[in-house]
Amino acid sequence: MKKLVFILALIGFPLSSFCQVTILQGTYRTFDGRSIDTYIIEGAKTVVYIEETSITEDQLADLETIKDIVDNIDFYYNYYTEFFGTEPAGGDPNFSYKSPVAFVPPSCGAACGLVGSKGIEVSPGMFCQIFNERKYQIGTNRIGIVGYEFGRNFFVDGSKMLLPYSNPEDRNGGFAEGFAGFPAILAHMAYCKTQDPSFSMFQETLLNYDWLLDSFRAFINDLSSSPYKQLAKENFIFDINRSMYGNYYGVYGGALVVGIYDTFKDDIDFSVYFNTLRDRNNVVTIEDALGNIAYSYSKAVNKNLNYFFKNVLKFQYDAQTESQINALPLSQDKLIRDRNRLWFTSIFDTIPLNLRSINYGKEPDTYYELRSDGKLVSKSTDGNNFLPYSLLEGKDSVTLDLNLISNSNIIDNQKVLLCKRDVVNMENMLNDIYFSSPNGHTGRNYQSGVFEIDNFTKYEDWSYFEYIFPIVRDQIIYIEAEISNTKHYSPDNIDTNGDNHIDYCSRVCLGPSGSPRVGLDVGIDDDDFYKVDFTMPTNLYFTADWADNMPFVLPKIYFETVGVSTGRYKNVIIRNITDTDNDGVIDFQDKCPTEYGEYEGCPDLQTSVPETKECEINIYPNPAGSIINIQACDEGELVIFDLMGNPLIKYEINDSNTQIDIAKLSQGTYSVLVKSKDQVVTKKFIKL
Repeated sequence: MKKLVFILALIGFPLSSFCQVTILQGTYRTFDGRSIDTYIIEGAKTVVYIEETSITEDQLADLETIKDIVDNIDFYYNYYTEFFGTEPAGGDPNFSYKSPVAFVPPSCGAACGLVGSKGIEVSPGMFCQIFNERKYQIGTNRIGIVGYEFGRNFFVDGSKMLLPYSNPEDRNGGFAEGFAGFPAILAHMAYCKTQDPSFSMFQETLLNYDWLLDSFRAFINDLSSSPYKQLAKENFIFDINRSMYGNYYGVYGGALVVGIYDTFKDDIDFSVYFNTLRDRNNVVTIEDALGNIAYSYSKAVNKNLNYFFKNVLKFQYDAQTESQINALPLSQDKLIRDRNRLWFTSIFDTIPLNLRSINYGKEPDTYYELRSDGKLVSKSTDGNNFLPYSLLEGKDSVTLDLNLISNSNIIDNQKVLLCKRDVVNMENMLNDIYFSSPNGHTGRNYQSGVFEIDNFTKYEDWSYFEYIFPIVRDQIIYIEAEISNTKHYSPDNIDTNGDNHIDYCSRVCLGPSGSPRVGLDVGIDDDDFYKVDFTMPTNLYFTADWADNMPFVLPKIYFETVGVSTGRYKNVIIRNITDTDNDGVIDFQDKCPTEYGEYEGCPDLQTSVPETKECEINIYPNPAGSIINIQACDEGELVIFDLMGNPLIKYEINDSNTQIDIAKLSQGTYSVLVKSKDQVVTKKFIKL
């Protein structure tokens, strides 16, 4: 084994203080028996192998970054050791049985870890991404994959809590995956607290906690949910406010792990959980597994959680386990928190809101009260509610008070904002946006309302800000933004996708639709901000066979920057401009959105959309500069609306061709409502 010894001066230490970093060359043997030439760096708890062809000379010489990577891997390992209260068996005998972490072509998938034993393998392509994110602080967490695979090493308790099954269509509950990934999230949350607050912005790993917690909330808010449907089976809960995982994954073990932690995080000790679990009997039935989980969690918080597990999560287990849990002190009752904001994504939405507390069902004089802007909506012992759109009473939003009442006293409260999703300004959604740099060549920034993606290398790349935006059928979504693109032209720039061409551009997309590309379609020769927009009918997303029975789908809004360039985005606004009754007033501003009417949207004498006759209404030119021509069949009335449904121009139509001056209108998209004796037609045009 060849040894390369480097001396690294540590920042913050006197120059006379040095830390020796030793890089060895040797052979790594994969789980499936292959031999690979590697560089080797020994850490405090782990030993890192890097395939020789996967690290450049410059990276190899950057000892500060290499040490940072190894230290962070050690940090993950130590966190898992503390979380599980033990270490896995095995290890590398050449390095004091430390845990091997190998960046080599893995024996399975993109990464894999031995179950119950030390050792993980990660695709060597991820090393470059991890190196760049550590060196340049680009705001991603690719190194989190190491933590997740450590979870496989540490998980040795499957016989105590995985649901048994014999039918290949059934599932084991997903607790192995849940407990593999959850400590990695907690470890990253702990690490973020040691960094500048800007480091935590746009972190997908942190949002994974929120998404899993929301899936737990979806489980609670679905009256038909149960461990037998969502743990033993793969049934996705379609809750448009709370179900944010885009793969429609229906096993909720990970969601319950996060939700239980969030509910009891001030008291829970996971080392107690696992030590208790290991003393339980191996599972034979689903009820055995559920009982082991419920009892171990109760011991971990030292509280009687029978009402929580049996009445809220609908666990079933034997009388002996119930008696063991009852021997623990009862916790003071408190609400289980829901999201702080709930959206109506369309006027037809009904939102489930089931108020629950940790002692749910124990006391007959405990009530769950719901108020909207102070007015009583419901008061019940079961806490179940379905919120109709009419609860807004024409307002953009109302404040809900969720009250837990015992002996006529409010003992806990949560406030929830209930609102229309008619206009979404992305500047107000910073906590829900995350950044992706697939190749690790770009960084992100946000300042004074401007989102920035900056490629700081010579390598062509594709990077994104991403925001999950659930949509339903029969809606029209309009997106506008101001975008600039600064090209970093150089003959040294490298084409990374092999098409012998590098594009330099930025745009905003929603699924298959997108804005013009700034830097390619517009703004080719400068880095000014350009206002761009586009409209997407949501039905485009429901054409595939897999979407036939979906009540909603989960596309993403992307701020995309391509090439070797810097993209900047501001004033990114999403509007729902759906007009169900085709009266020129968008649904969210229409007082009678399903019945045709005048400008306020309510009918006069009519109670439905009038019958139309066959007649073509034409607008030309479209797009238009200062004049548009309206070709109609009969005399009638014409009204031009903006996207907010405000009437701007009104004309009487006296012949088949009407010319209208639109010079004073701002650039953008407008609706034209043409009404004649027997016909009502809405068309759109673009003002240049």
